[in-house]
Amino acid sequence: VLQYILRTSLETQKLDLMAEVSDLKIKLVGMEKEQSEYEEKQNKAESVVNLISELQEQMCRLQLEINSRIQERKSQDRKSNVTPNGPQPRVKTKAIVHKLLKLKVE
Repeated sequence: VLQYILRTSLETQKLDLMAEVSDLKIKLVGMEKEQSEYEEKQNKAESVVNLISELQEQMCRLQLEINSRIQERKSQDRKSNVTPNGPQPRVKTKAIVHKLLKLKVE
């Protein structure tokens, strides 16, 4: 009888441990899923940051190019104002910017 009680007790403990292992496996799968989702969000955030950085660099290059073109125009306007033909019509800055942006898009 004592052996039967011990065996029953051991079987009960074994079943309890198996249930606990099963619960822990379920928790582990849930945590792995959460980590995977977090890593995916992190990767997306890094991609957005990289895109913003690239766009900022592109904007800086465009601003430098626009400023350079404006300076060229001003220089040309000054030179043409000195020519014997008299003052030349000025090109509006907005039109230059529009043309530059149109060229960059194409």
